[in-house]
Amino acid sequence: MKASSKILASASAVVAAAMMFGSWAPLEFRSARFADVLSAFLDPAASGHLSRSDTVANTVLGIPLAFTFTGFLATLRASLAWRCLASVLALLTTAVISLACEIPQGWLVDRVPSIADTRAQLGGAVVGIAAWWIVGPACAGELDRMVLGTHRWGRVKAALGIAAGTVFVWSILPGKILVSPADYARKWTRGQIEPIPFSRPIRDLGEAAFQWGWTILLGLPLGLWAYSMLRVPSPEQGCRRSGSAGSPSGPTVLLWLVGLGILPELLQIPVARRFASATDALFMILGTAAGYAVAGLAWEHRGEASTQHSSLAWRARDPSLWFVLAAAYLLFLCALSWIPFEFVTDPQEVKRTLREVAARPFGDYRGSNLKLFFNTLRTALLGTGWGTLLGVGIGLLHASNLRRWMMSAAGCASVGFAFGIELGQLLEASHSGGALGALSRLLGMWTGLTVAWLIVRPGPTPQ
Repeated sequence: MKASSKILASASAVVAAAMMFGSWAPLEFRSARFADVLSAFLDPAASGHLSRSDTVANTVLGIPLAFTFTGFLATLRASLAWRCLASVLALLTTAVISLACEIPQGWLVDRVPSIADTRAQLGGAVVGIAAWWIVGPACAGELDRMVLGTHRWGRVKAALGIAAGTVFVWSILPGKILVSPADYARKWTRGQIEPIPFSRPIRDLGEAAFQWGWTILLGLPLGLWAYSMLRVPSPEQGCRRSGSAGSPSGPTVLLWLVGLGILPELLQIPVARRFASATDALFMILGTAAGYAVAGLAWEHRGEASTQHSSLAWRARDPSLWFVLAAAYLLFLCALSWIPFEFVTDPQEVKRTLREVAARPFGDYRGSNLKLFFNTLRTALLGTGWGTLLGVGIGLLHASNLRRWMMSAAGCASVGFAFGIELGQLLEASHSGGALGALSRLLGMWTGLTVAWLIVRPGPTPQ
């Protein structure tokens, strides 16, 4: 089985579990007859009026499952008949998972089973299946190169391409595109398009700092990818830079950085529920430039321009550097999660908070489904950064036994850090926390740790 098949199969299982978990949270059960539950599910009026936000959220939920499961099946065989069958099976699988998400809600407090949600998720499944046949084969190829490439930096380049693509996909979620000029006018009137940086008043400095920090982090993989495209030759091409006699010029680099920084915000203009901000574009450019600068420090180039080889610079080959960066990022993550640091210090208040969490561990499941989807995904992606830095450091260790031991230790440490950060949010007066945020962060940490280790581990050929 191809590496891409295994990755897509694992992703399908994770997405399916996340769909059911999100549909059942906060896991507060009640008694009900199956006949009543089924009647409520089949009766559209029983669930009341569904908001546009809930419909969009359920549509978005159906996309990743269908995309990854179609990809898993499609990578097993290449015939046209199998591709058609894979599409049908992906649609049926999404329907089964959707029913498993919706019908049990009849036994959950404050949840209502709804056939309208299932229809929305099936609509998202159609979008996910179509998306796979448009971009999926290229993604599968990048996944295979990322895991099975014989050259370490070929694997790194493939991973950076996937990371950059993820940033652009994030920018266009939830994917409802405006088509009417009147919709664009209303979006402008509501202030969802900010053409001048810092023209909107800052109401909450802590929230603004969180948003700016998050935007800079999103820009980092774009800068790293830009450097890999402009400066790092592909090992599969014989370590040659085709059509280039030297390094890219300053204006070329500047054009790439500014263009990549602005593009995610431009993509948000036609998306109904996204806020296109010149301020965010500015911080995205800063993040992209920072990523490019970091890549310049990490890579070194040797030899003539026509046979230029690339590898990690001697500083970046030191695992301790990556461990220090992981520690610094962890502090940064704590700062983002705990701003403005107004912690509860009264022992009785702390005990009351902990008792409430023990009684309702998934009490952080609140707000609209769409907002919850973005917050959960953002929490997971932030955790991925820490896992990636730590995974790179472990992958650069020379002793194989030490690498395995460190991976086990890092996996255990991730549990403590994920729940520790969430505990800090519980005790910070302006935040709320719970098991949902901790599990999302933990999943992101484990994902970054595993993927980085697979990419940076020693290959069968000299690096």
